[in-house]
Amino acid sequence: MASFGKVIELEKELKNFPHLEIVFKYLNDAIRKDTEINRRIMAYKVNEHQRIILSKNIFAIEQSYNTKEWSEELFFESHVKYVDIQCIIYGEEMIEVKDIDLLTPKTEYNKEDDYTLYDVTTKSSKLILSNADIGIFFPRDGHMPGMKVTSSSQVFKTVVKVPYKFF
Repeated sequence: MASFGKVIELEKELKNFPHLEIVFKYLNDAIRKDTEINRRIMAYKVNEHQRIILSKNIFAIEQSYNTKEWSEELFFESHVKYVDIQCIIYGEEMIEVKDIDLLTPKTEYNKEDDYTLYDVTTKSSKLILSNADIGIFFPRDGHMPGMKVTSSSQVFKTVVKVPYKFF
């Protein structure tokens, strides 16, 4: 089941998972303004991204984009091998969430890139994340990030991919 909140609070909640120590060190550096990681993420132009290796099994996708209006062209996604830990460095976005059993698959599972895409639905839970918030999405959590809250704006974020077996 998806979890969300401030980095510092979820770090306390998940302290018994030793593999996440490296994740929270990275996230704390990412949200702190005087660090190299924060400066790197904040320098991304719209639609720019980069994959960053954190350990043998854990990586992050740092990115920036403009949030979008809801439309039928959007999609939910889910992952089998990885849990998404999505952290907003700067900006705000809405992420819609729904159990994958209640979604209609749009694609077959892509084993190489670890995702299934699903059609949009008007009935889903909505999370609003802003600076230093994270959303953690497990394999059953279909999620559709990147939605505008009130008006489209640029978001700077990182998505840490952690193997599901570490939970």
